[in-house]
Amino acid sequence: MSVQRIASRYAKSLFDSAVEQNKVMDILEDVKSLLNTSKDAEFSGFLKNPIIPVKNKLEVVKALFGGKFNPLTMSFLNLIFEKRRETVLPEIAGEFVNLYRASKNISSMKLVTATTVSEEVLGAIKDKLASGMTSGGTLEITTEVDNSLIGGFIADFGDKLYDASVAHQLKELKRKFS
Repeated sequence: MSVQRIASRYAKSLFDSAVEQNKVMDILEDVKSLLNTSKDAEFSGFLKNPIIPVKNKLEVVKALFGGKFNPLTMSFLNLIFEKRRETVLPEIAGEFVNLYRASKNISSMKLVTATTVSEEVLGAIKDKLASGMTSGGTLEITTEVDNSLIGGFIADFGDKLYDASVAHQLKELKRKFS
């Protein structure tokens, strides 16, 4: 079974339980914390290390998150480790966040620019995109600065990628001339 399919099933199960117990926001905070921790290379490597016994991994996770996480999240983590799915934990967390966003009709956009974007420009972009959304949901924009773009921007919105960077235009010119 694919990682995406496994992650989707486990995340849906956790999301459904959270909705049933009216603890979606608590679980969301736990999952976001887990997702941020999973971005750490050492923690990620620890989870994926086949030499470390599962019970030791679970003890470390309980020590890290035991008093901070909701009991539902902790019982879910117990289940994940019991079923030996700890290597898929970051993907499960990401899928849970996606399910939450879908349930609240929240769209996200990643904007990569060559320089820092002012709040005024960011607000104008958000207003323009929000007016074009037919579903009436909300829009979250995350920004990133990448000096290698030289100028312009790259917008990743849902399943669309718009590259209006100077670096991309230079590559296209080079390709056309060769």
